[in-house]
Amino acid sequence: MTQCEDVLSRRRELVQAREVIERAHKRVLSTKSRSGAAATVFFGLGTIAVLAALSWAVVTRTFPARYAASAVLAAEFAETAATPEALESWQEFHEKLLLDPQLMSRAAERLAQRGFVELSQPAALKLKLEQDMTWSVPEPGRISFELRGLGRESTSRALDSYLTSLVAQSSSLRQRRSESSTTVIAEPVRAGVEPIEDPRLAYAGIGLGGGVVVCLTLWFCIWRRMVKTKSAFENSTAVDHLLEDARWVDPIQKIIESPGDGSGSKAA
Repeated sequence: MTQCEDVLSRRRELVQAREVIERAHKRVLSTKSRSGAAATVFFGLGTIAVLAALSWAVVTRTFPARYAASAVLAAEFAETAATPEALESWQEFHEKLLLDPQLMSRAAERLAQRGFVELSQPAALKLKLEQDMTWSVPEPGRISFELRGLGRESTSRALDSYLTSLVAQSSSLRQRRSESSTTVIAEPVRAGVEPIEDPRLAYAGIGLGGGVVVCLTLWFCIWRRMVKTKSAFENSTAVDHLLEDARWVDPIQKIIESPGDGSGSKAA
């Protein structure tokens, strides 16, 4: 009986130890879950930051903002002072020259040399100027130009190429003019720092939203698979514990129910 009591005592100790281990395991799981939640938040914020940067980089290359570039042409009179009639004649001549076919051919050739393939044809250049270029006369003898286009540097270079061709064309036709002025670029081409139209933020937001949806979908699929695996493992462990408890037999009960011991008692 002493051995049986010792076995039962040890079993109770094992049960108590198991309960202590389970409580410690629960505390570890609680701490781990808090750390996992913090890591999940940090990982989520990092993922959103990376997706935002990638979306902005892609959108900046794919959908450049629209800028406005401006410059001023002016008439210079070297020998005599400019008369109102001379200034008016200069202005009329250059207004007619702005979309002249010969100028379009010269400017398109210059633009093609500078890499503007879409404006390398006179018809395409004329359409671009009619749609996106405006001009005004702030004072006699000066014409102000403004060109709107995609990209700050690109728009500036396009307007500079056109005005350079315009000045060259005006110089080559100087003999046909009634006045003897020289056409110069009085104010060089400058583009505004801020865009006049900027769809990049909206497109970047769409790209960021799409990236977040894709990442959440992938994360949900992985999480669901992990939950299924964990659930199957826990169920298997619980079944093993139940089978182990079912296989365990109380030693005293075993001695009482033993046939050999029963016959020995009768003989005594």
